[in-house]
Formats: sequence, C-alpha cells, structure tokens
Amino acid sequence: MRVRRTTSWALTRRELTEFVAQAGFTDIAWHPPATSGFHQPVLTARRPRSCSAPSRAEGTHEP
Repeated sequence: MRVRRTTSWALTRRELTEFVAQAGFTDIAWHPPATSGFHQPVLTARRPRSCSAPSRAEGTHEP
C-alpha cells in the first residue's frame, strides 16, 4: 500500500483576481463554462510589459 499526502486550499475568485492584479497583470477577465467550453471558470490576463520572458520573435513557442 502507498500513502500520499498533500495540502491544498481553494482561493475565491476575488482572491485570485487580487493576486493576479498585485502581480502586475492587466486585462483580467473571467470566462464562465458556458462561453469557455471548460467545466470550470477560466481566468485570462495579460502579463506586464516589463516581464523578461522571451518574445515569440526570439523563437519561443507558447502552447
């Protein structure tokens, strides 16, 4: 027998929205299952322009 344990917690939509905004993301939007096609609400946001992640022009691929 194997036993695995983990700790998790749920964030409210409001809490998650606040955390995303505090991280500097903009254009934060929630998409309900009826419009997204997923069984859970989906949050989308735009990363800050000052983010140092490589751009697509530099040959990166975003899934």
